[in-house]
Amino acid sequence: MVAINRERLRQIIAEQNTSARAVSLAVSSNSTLVRDILTGKSKNARGDTMAKIAEHLGVAVEELMTGVDAPVVRTAPELVELPVRGEVRAGAWLLVEDEAPPAETRPAARDPRFPNAAQWLSVVRGDSMNALVRGGRPAGIYDGDYVHCVDAVDVGYLPRTGDVVEVERIRFQGRERELTLKQVEVTNDGILLWPRSLNPRWSHPLEYREEPAEDVEVRIRGWVIQSLRLF
Repeated sequence: MVAINRERLRQIIAEQNTSARAVSLAVSSNSTLVRDILTGKSKNARGDTMAKIAEHLGVAVEELMTGVDAPVVRTAPELVELPVRGEVRAGAWLLVEDEAPPAETRPAARDPRFPNAAQWLSVVRGDSMNALVRGGRPAGIYDGDYVHCVDAVDVGYLPRTGDVVEVERIRFQGRERELTLKQVEVTNDGILLWPRSLNPRWSHPLEYREEPAEDVEVRIRGWVIQSLRLF
């Protein structure tokens, strides 16, 4: 048995924008496993349980143990071939056909925080995400870039202001599917999905509702963890 640093575990879960339930289901069949640890219901946990949690979160198990100050050793992620699922329109909607198995792959590093989640690349088309700002400098996503997405359902994604997401709209009882790239803003009144463009044509947000309305379902299917530019 090991003593758990609950605050550090809670912090890592928040940093990775996942949830206690998602982590629990990723490492066991008990959906309340991590919640019980965080609330103190489970005062300690078996070493193999903590090892599974640490592996899923991509950290050293020592980082989750009380009283251990050993540095976390991280190794460079291994390049693999990620599937290219197709194109996504930046800001506007792009009508897509029924998806076939990806015929193209690109070298990229899987995010080790999500070893069991689907990850893929999408090719960006359009100019409505080129004004994203980081640290006061434009650092946008441009036409022709690739975005590296992780499956929102697999990681239990919860919308967070500033995140970039791949959004899917399904209409006409599933006969029409469209994709777009947006940036999340969480407000007191709900969730807005914004284009972020230097082009004034793209300036209006999409209101995100988890419940379908009038035979229209809008869902966040991918959380963008990085963009890649080919030179």
